[in-house]
Amino acid sequence: MAFQKYILTLLTFILFSQHSFSQADKQVTLTPEAFIQQVKLYHPIAKQANILVDKAAAELLSAKGGFDPVLHTDASRKTFDGKNYYYYTNPELKIPTPIGIDIKTGIENNGGNFLNPEISAGKTSYFGLEIPLAKGLMMDKRRAVLQQAKIFQNQSEQERLAVLNDLLFAAYTDYWQWAGAFQLYSIYSKFVAVANNRLRLVRIAYINGDRATIDTIEAFTQVQNYQLQQSEALLKLNNAALDLSNQLWQAGNIPAQFPSQYVPDTIQFTMTVVPQLAEEFIKQSTIQNPEIKTYQLKLNSLEVERKLKFQSLLPSLNFTANLLNKNYYALKGLDAALLQNN
Repeated sequence: MAFQKYILTLLTFILFSQHSFSQADKQVTLTPEAFIQQVKLYHPIAKQANILVDKAAAELLSAKGGFDPVLHTDASRKTFDGKNYYYYTNPELKIPTPIGIDIKTGIENNGGNFLNPEISAGKTSYFGLEIPLAKGLMMDKRRAVLQQAKIFQNQSEQERLAVLNDLLFAAYTDYWQWAGAFQLYSIYSKFVAVANNRLRLVRIAYINGDRATIDTIEAFTQVQNYQLQQSEALLKLNNAALDLSNQLWQAGNIPAQFPSQYVPDTIQFTMTVVPQLAEEFIKQSTIQNPEIKTYQLKLNSLEVERKLKFQSLLPSLNFTANLLNKNYYALKGLDAALLQNN
Protein backbone atom coordinates (compact mmCIF):
# COMPACT_ATOMS: atom_id res chain seq x y z
CA MET A 1 0.00 0.00 0.00
CA ALA A 2 2.96 2.33 0.65
CA PHE A 3 4.25 1.67 -2.89
CA GLN A 4 0.79 2.40 -4.32
CA LYS A 5 0.69 5.66 -2.40
CA TYR A 6 4.13 6.58 -3.72
CA ILE A 7 3.10 5.92 -7.35
CA LEU A 8 -0.11 7.88 -6.89
CA THR A 9 1.75 10.82 -5.38
CA LEU A 10 4.32 10.80 -8.18
CA LEU A 11 1.61 10.71 -10.85
CA THR A 12 -0.23 13.59 -9.23
CA PHE A 13 2.98 15.64 -9.07
CA ILE A 14 3.72 15.08 -12.78
CA LEU A 15 0.22 16.05 -13.82
CA PHE A 16 0.29 19.15 -11.66
CA SER A 17 3.64 20.15 -13.15
CA GLN A 18 2.17 20.03 -16.69
CA HIS A 19 -0.78 22.28 -16.07
CA SER A 20 -2.03 23.86 -12.87
CA PHE A 21 -5.46 25.41 -12.65
CA SER A 22 -6.32 25.49 -8.97
CA GLN A 23 -2.89 26.69 -7.83
CA ALA A 24 -2.55 29.56 -10.28
CA ASP A 25 -1.47 32.83 -8.72
CA LYS A 26 -4.21 34.79 -10.44
CA GLN A 27 -7.09 33.06 -12.15
CA VAL A 28 -8.73 34.75 -15.13
CA THR A 29 -12.22 33.73 -16.20
CA LEU A 30 -12.44 32.99 -19.91
CA THR A 31 -16.08 33.54 -20.80
CA PRO A 32 -17.56 31.70 -23.80
CA GLU A 33 -18.38 35.05 -25.43
CA ALA A 34 -14.76 36.24 -25.28
CA PHE A 35 -13.50 32.88 -26.47
CA ILE A 36 -15.89 32.77 -29.45
CA GLN A 37 -15.02 36.36 -30.36
CA GLN A 38 -11.34 35.46 -30.57
CA VAL A 39 -12.18 32.43 -32.71
CA LYS A 40 -14.17 34.60 -35.11
CA LEU A 41 -11.40 37.17 -35.43
CA TYR A 42 -8.26 35.07 -35.75
CA HIS A 43 -9.09 31.45 -36.58
CA PRO A 44 -7.76 30.55 -40.07
CA ILE A 45 -11.01 28.81 -41.03
CA ALA A 46 -12.98 31.97 -40.17
CA LYS A 47 -10.62 34.02 -42.36
CA GLN A 48 -10.95 31.49 -45.16
CA ALA A 49 -14.72 31.81 -44.96
CA ASN A 50 -14.40 35.58 -45.39
CA ILE A 51 -12.30 35.03 -48.51
CA LEU A 52 -15.31 33.36 -50.15
CA VAL A 53 -17.26 36.60 -49.80
CA ASP A 54 -14.37 38.68 -51.12
CA LYS A 55 -14.03 36.37 -54.12
CA ALA A 56 -17.75 36.68 -54.89
CA ALA A 57 -17.52 40.48 -54.65
CA ALA A 58 -14.63 40.46 -57.13
CA GLU A 59 -16.59 38.28 -59.55
CA LEU A 60 -19.57 40.63 -59.28
CA LEU A 61 -17.34 43.58 -60.07
CA SER A 62 -15.99 41.70 -63.09
CA ALA A 63 -19.53 40.93 -64.27
CA LYS A 64 -20.49 44.60 -63.97
CA GLY A 65 -17.57 45.36 -66.25
CA GLY A 66 -19.58 43.87 -69.11
CA PHE A 67 -21.80 46.96 -68.96
CA ASP A 68 -19.00 49.51 -68.96
CA PRO A 69 -19.08 52.05 -71.82
CA VAL A 70 -16.90 51.09 -74.77
CA LEU A 71 -15.02 53.74 -76.75
CA HIS A 72 -13.33 52.63 -79.95
CA THR A 73 -12.06 54.31 -83.08
CA ASP A 74 -11.77 53.06 -86.64
CA ALA A 75 -9.18 55.13 -88.50
CA SER A 76 -7.64 54.27 -91.86
CA ARG A 77 -6.02 56.16 -94.71
CA LYS A 78 -4.60 55.38 -98.16
CA THR A 79 -2.44 57.58 -100.34
CA PHE A 80 -0.67 56.28 -103.42
CA ASP A 81 1.08 57.86 -106.37
CA GLY A 82 0.22 61.32 -105.12
CA LYS A 83 -3.46 60.55 -104.88
CA ASN A 84 -5.57 60.59 -101.72
CA TYR A 85 -7.59 57.43 -102.17
CA TYR A 86 -9.58 57.66 -98.90
CA TYR A 87 -9.44 58.47 -95.22
CA TYR A 88 -11.84 57.33 -92.48
CA THR A 89 -11.96 58.60 -88.90
CA ASN A 90 -14.86 57.06 -86.98
CA PRO A 91 -14.77 57.20 -83.14
CA GLU A 92 -17.80 55.62 -81.48
CA LEU A 93 -19.10 55.35 -77.90
CA LYS A 94 -21.35 52.41 -77.06
CA ILE A 95 -23.16 52.11 -73.72
CA PRO A 96 -24.69 48.70 -72.88
CA THR A 97 -27.74 48.71 -70.62
CA PRO A 98 -29.04 46.02 -68.23
CA ILE A 99 -32.23 45.67 -70.31
CA GLY A 100 -30.34 44.47 -73.39
CA ILE A 101 -30.46 47.73 -75.39
CA ASP A 102 -27.17 49.28 -76.53
CA ILE A 103 -26.98 53.06 -76.85
CA LYS A 104 -24.36 54.34 -79.23
CA THR A 105 -23.17 57.65 -80.56
CA GLY A 106 -20.28 58.70 -82.72
CA ILE A 107 -18.83 61.06 -85.29
CA GLU A 108 -17.38 60.43 -88.73
CA ASN A 109 -14.90 62.32 -90.86
CA ASN A 110 -14.54 60.64 -94.25
CA GLY A 111 -13.18 61.73 -97.62
CA GLY A 112 -10.93 60.93 -100.56
CA ASN A 113 -11.07 60.46 -104.32
CA PHE A 114 -12.19 56.83 -104.12
CA LEU A 115 -14.49 56.91 -101.11
CA ASN A 116 -16.92 54.01 -100.66
CA PRO A 117 -20.29 55.29 -101.99
CA GLU A 118 -22.10 53.79 -98.95
CA ILE A 119 -20.18 56.12 -96.65
CA SER A 120 -21.13 59.77 -96.20
CA ALA A 121 -18.41 62.18 -97.17
CA GLY A 122 -17.38 64.96 -94.84
CA LYS A 123 -18.22 65.37 -91.19
CA THR A 124 -21.30 63.59 -89.84
CA SER A 125 -22.60 62.48 -86.44
CA TYR A 126 -25.12 59.95 -85.23
CA PHE A 127 -27.00 58.83 -82.14
CA GLY A 128 -28.79 55.50 -82.14
CA LEU A 129 -30.00 52.28 -80.51
CA GLU A 130 -29.46 48.58 -81.04
CA ILE A 131 -32.33 46.39 -79.81
CA PRO A 132 -32.54 42.57 -80.04
CA LEU A 133 -36.05 41.46 -80.97
CA ALA A 134 -35.66 37.68 -80.58
CA LYS A 135 -32.39 36.14 -79.41
CA GLY A 136 -31.05 38.17 -76.53
CA LEU A 137 -34.28 40.07 -75.85
CA MET A 138 -35.05 38.57 -72.43
CA MET A 139 -31.59 37.24 -71.57
CA ASP A 140 -28.09 37.44 -72.99
CA LYS A 141 -24.62 36.40 -71.84
CA ARG A 142 -23.82 39.70 -70.14
CA ARG A 143 -27.05 39.82 -68.16
CA ALA A 144 -26.79 36.13 -67.25
CA VAL A 145 -23.25 36.55 -65.93
CA LEU A 146 -24.30 39.59 -63.89
CA GLN A 147 -27.34 37.87 -62.38
CA GLN A 148 -25.35 34.75 -61.55
CA ALA A 149 -22.61 36.88 -59.96
CA LYS A 150 -25.20 38.55 -57.72
CA ILE A 151 -26.62 35.16 -56.79
CA PHE A 152 -23.13 33.82 -56.11
CA GLN A 153 -22.42 36.77 -53.83
CA ASN A 154 -25.46 35.88 -51.70
CA GLN A 155 -24.54 32.22 -51.93
CA SER A 156 -20.99 32.91 -50.73
CA GLU A 157 -22.40 34.72 -47.70
CA GLN A 158 -24.51 31.66 -46.85
CA GLU A 159 -21.52 29.37 -47.38
CA ARG A 160 -19.49 31.61 -45.07
CA LEU A 161 -22.19 31.30 -42.41
CA ALA A 162 -22.26 27.52 -42.86
CA VAL A 163 -18.48 27.30 -42.39
CA LEU A 164 -18.69 29.56 -39.34
CA ASN A 165 -21.51 27.45 -37.93
CA ASP A 166 -19.37 24.32 -38.12
CA LEU A 167 -16.37 26.13 -36.68
CA LEU A 168 -18.30 27.70 -33.81
CA PHE A 169 -20.07 24.43 -33.04
CA ALA A 170 -16.68 22.73 -32.64
CA ALA A 171 -15.39 25.70 -30.61
CA TYR A 172 -18.39 25.70 -28.26
CA THR A 173 -18.10 21.93 -27.85
CA ASP A 174 -14.42 22.20 -26.90
CA TYR A 175 -15.15 25.04 -24.49
CA TRP A 176 -17.91 23.26 -22.61
CA GLN A 177 -15.92 20.01 -22.57
CA TRP A 178 -13.14 22.01 -20.93
CA ALA A 179 -15.60 23.68 -18.54
CA GLY A 180 -17.11 20.31 -17.63
CA ALA A 181 -13.67 18.80 -17.04
CA PHE A 182 -12.72 21.77 -14.86
CA GLN A 183 -15.93 21.43 -12.86
CA LEU A 184 -15.31 17.70 -12.39
CA TYR A 185 -11.74 18.30 -11.29
CA SER A 186 -12.89 20.99 -8.81
CA ILE A 187 -15.43 18.57 -7.33
CA TYR A 188 -12.87 15.79 -6.86
CA SER A 189 -10.45 18.32 -5.36
CA LYS A 190 -13.09 19.14 -2.76
CA PHE A 191 -13.63 15.41 -2.16
CA VAL A 192 -9.89 14.95 -1.57
CA ALA A 193 -9.84 17.87 0.89
CA VAL A 194 -12.85 16.49 2.80
CA ALA A 195 -11.38 12.97 2.80
CA ASN A 196 -8.06 14.28 4.15
CA ASN A 197 -9.87 16.10 6.96
CA ARG A 198 -11.82 12.95 7.75
CA LEU A 199 -8.60 10.91 7.79
CA ARG A 200 -7.02 13.42 10.17
CA LEU A 201 -10.00 13.24 12.54
CA VAL A 202 -10.12 9.44 12.38
CA ARG A 203 -6.43 9.26 13.26
CA ILE A 204 -6.98 11.61 16.20
CA ALA A 205 -9.87 9.43 17.34
CA TYR A 206 -7.66 6.33 16.94
CA ILE A 207 -4.93 7.90 19.04
CA ASN A 208 -7.51 8.71 21.71
CA GLY A 209 -8.81 5.15 21.60
CA ASP A 210 -12.20 5.94 20.10
CA ARG A 211 -11.55 4.24 16.73
CA ALA A 212 -10.03 0.95 15.64
CA THR A 213 -7.03 0.62 13.33
CA ILE A 214 -9.23 -0.61 10.50
CA ASP A 215 -11.07 2.73 10.54
CA THR A 216 -7.87 4.62 9.76
CA ILE A 217 -7.10 2.18 6.95
CA GLU A 218 -10.59 2.64 5.55
CA ALA A 219 -10.26 6.45 5.72
CA PHE A 220 -6.82 6.33 4.08
CA THR A 221 -8.15 4.08 1.33
CA GLN A 222 -10.92 6.57 0.68
CA VAL A 223 -8.37 9.38 0.37
CA GLN A 224 -6.36 7.34 -2.13
CA ASN A 225 -9.50 6.54 -4.12
CA TYR A 226 -10.43 10.21 -4.39
CA GLN A 227 -6.85 11.15 -5.24
CA LEU A 228 -6.88 8.64 -8.06
CA GLN A 229 -10.17 10.05 -9.37
CA GLN A 230 -8.75 13.54 -8.98
CA SER A 231 -5.70 12.56 -11.05
CA GLU A 232 -7.93 11.10 -13.78
CA ALA A 233 -10.03 14.27 -13.76
CA LEU A 234 -6.86 16.38 -14.05
CA LEU A 235 -5.74 14.31 -17.01
CA LYS A 236 -9.10 14.90 -18.72
CA LEU A 237 -8.83 18.60 -17.89
CA ASN A 238 -5.38 18.85 -19.48
CA ASN A 239 -6.59 17.03 -22.61
CA ALA A 240 -9.63 19.31 -22.83
CA ALA A 241 -7.38 22.36 -22.48
CA LEU A 242 -5.18 21.09 -25.31
CA ASP A 243 -8.25 20.64 -27.54
CA LEU A 244 -9.39 24.14 -26.64
CA SER A 245 -5.97 25.63 -27.39
CA ASN A 246 -6.32 24.38 -30.99
CA GLN A 247 -9.12 26.93 -31.43
CA LEU A 248 -7.09 29.88 -30.13
CA TRP A 249 -5.10 31.95 -32.62
CA GLN A 250 -3.46 35.35 -32.66
CA ALA A 251 -3.15 37.97 -35.39
CA GLY A 252 -0.85 36.89 -38.18
CA ASN A 253 -2.01 33.25 -38.16
CA ILE A 254 0.05 32.53 -35.04
CA PRO A 255 -1.23 29.78 -32.70
CA ALA A 256 -2.02 31.18 -29.27
CA GLN A 257 -0.51 29.67 -26.13
CA PHE A 258 -3.27 28.65 -23.75
CA PRO A 259 -2.64 30.55 -20.48
CA SER A 260 -2.53 28.34 -17.39
CA GLN A 261 -4.42 30.91 -15.32
CA TYR A 262 -7.52 30.69 -17.51
CA VAL A 263 -10.59 29.13 -15.89
CA PRO A 264 -13.99 28.61 -17.52
CA ASP A 265 -17.21 30.39 -16.66
CA THR A 266 -18.89 27.69 -14.60
CA ILE A 267 -21.62 30.01 -13.33
CA GLN A 268 -23.66 29.22 -16.43
CA PHE A 269 -23.99 25.62 -15.20
CA THR A 270 -26.38 26.92 -12.55
CA MET A 271 -28.49 29.00 -14.95
CA THR A 272 -31.93 27.83 -15.98
CA VAL A 273 -32.36 27.33 -19.72
CA VAL A 274 -35.84 27.33 -21.21
CA PRO A 275 -36.06 24.52 -23.78
CA GLN A 276 -37.12 25.49 -27.29
CA LEU A 277 -40.07 23.76 -28.87
CA ALA A 278 -39.13 21.31 -31.61
CA GLU A 279 -41.68 22.74 -34.05
CA GLU A 280 -40.37 26.26 -33.58
CA PHE A 281 -36.78 25.09 -33.95
CA ILE A 282 -37.57 23.26 -37.20
CA LYS A 283 -39.44 26.29 -38.55
CA GLN A 284 -36.49 28.59 -37.85
CA SER A 285 -34.09 26.10 -39.42
CA THR A 286 -36.04 25.95 -42.68
CA ILE A 287 -36.01 29.76 -42.87
CA GLN A 288 -32.56 30.66 -41.53
CA ASN A 289 -30.36 27.62 -42.12
CA PRO A 290 -27.58 28.66 -44.54
CA GLU A 291 -27.35 25.17 -46.04
CA ILE A 292 -30.98 25.37 -47.18
CA LYS A 293 -30.52 28.92 -48.47
CA THR A 294 -27.44 27.83 -50.40
CA TYR A 295 -29.37 25.18 -52.30
CA GLN A 296 -32.15 27.66 -53.06
CA LEU A 297 -29.63 30.09 -54.50
CA LYS A 298 -28.09 27.30 -56.58
CA LEU A 299 -31.54 26.63 -58.04
CA ASN A 300 -31.88 30.33 -58.86
CA SER A 301 -28.54 30.27 -60.68
CA LEU A 302 -29.62 27.23 -62.67
CA GLU A 303 -32.85 29.04 -63.60
CA VAL A 304 -30.79 31.90 -65.06
CA GLU A 305 -28.76 29.33 -67.01
CA ARG A 306 -31.98 27.75 -68.30
CA LYS A 307 -33.26 31.09 -69.57
CA LEU A 308 -29.98 31.76 -71.35
CA LYS A 309 -30.05 28.33 -73.02
CA PHE A 310 -33.60 28.96 -74.19
CA GLN A 311 -32.62 32.32 -75.69
CA SER A 312 -29.84 30.64 -77.65
CA LEU A 313 -32.48 28.61 -79.51
CA LEU A 314 -34.18 31.73 -80.89
CA PRO A 315 -33.21 33.30 -84.22
CA SER A 316 -31.14 36.46 -84.32
CA LEU A 317 -33.28 39.50 -85.14
CA ASN A 318 -31.88 42.90 -84.24
CA PHE A 319 -33.27 46.39 -84.78
CA THR A 320 -30.86 49.28 -85.27
CA ALA A 321 -31.87 52.95 -85.68
CA ASN A 322 -29.66 56.03 -85.87
CA LEU A 323 -30.36 59.76 -85.96
CA LEU A 324 -27.97 61.25 -88.51
CA ASN A 325 -26.84 64.80 -89.02
CA LYS A 326 -24.23 66.75 -90.85
CA ASN A 327 -21.30 68.04 -88.88
CA TYR A 328 -20.76 67.03 -85.25
CA TYR A 329 -24.23 67.77 -83.83
CA ALA A 330 -26.39 64.66 -83.76
CA LEU A 331 -29.53 66.51 -82.61
CA LYS A 332 -29.10 69.67 -84.69
CA GLY A 333 -32.22 70.64 -86.56
CA LEU A 334 -34.54 68.73 -84.28
CA ASP A 335 -38.03 69.08 -85.81
CA ALA A 336 -41.01 67.04 -87.01
CA ALA A 337 -39.17 65.84 -90.14
CA LEU A 338 -36.15 64.54 -88.22
CA LEU A 339 -37.08 60.87 -88.37
CA GLN A 340 -37.93 61.07 -92.07
CA ASN A 341 -34.68 62.83 -93.00
CA ASN A 342 -32.50 60.59 -90.86
